[in-house]
Amino acid sequence: MPTPDLDTALVDEIRASARGEIEVRLSAPTRLSEHTLTLSRAGILRRSRDPRDVERSEQLGVHPTAALPGVLLRLAAIAPLGSPPEGSDLDLPEELLDQLAAADDALREAAWSRALDAARALPDPTDPALEAAPPRAIHLVRRRAEGDVGAVLVQLRGRYLAADPASAGRLVGATPTDAARALLRPLLTARG
Repeated sequence: MPTPDLDTALVDEIRASARGEIEVRLSAPTRLSEHTLTLSRAGILRRSRDPRDVERSEQLGVHPTAALPGVLLRLAAIAPLGSPPEGSDLDLPEELLDQLAAADDALREAAWSRALDAARALPDPTDPALEAAPPRAIHLVRRRAEGDVGAVLVQLRGRYLAADPASAGRLVGATPTDAARALLRPLLTARG
């Protein structure tokens, strides 16, 4: 659903000259949103929606191409949670990481229940107030002709855990800066 002040000529130009796409799924035990960013030299077209919306209504936004990192970090809403304590790594089944962002509510909620249960093994946060930070996950996929690359970032028990690209299902404790780098890595390197 276009907003009244959206430049439709620019939207058409972005679509016509698209050079790639980034998909972002933001999830929590009871929430899910999907964001598709169409990339071109003319700008970025952001389409945001709730996948459970039967009418498939979307919010559209146009951003300058140079704003891509900021748009992604704003979507991810990385907060200053501090450094994770020693031993903040967690091994989860790879399919569980995918299920955290499932469109099916029952599957997603069950996956979150399992992840939250597994997170009890993590050491207590250095600041007990951080324990109240709500759990959430960010799944990012950069679509490319030579193959997709992605990143997964999970917030559990007041810390960030980034998916280790070298080990399926392994989440590694990350500072907010490390979390931002993990999220942006698929955009900055050829191999992601």
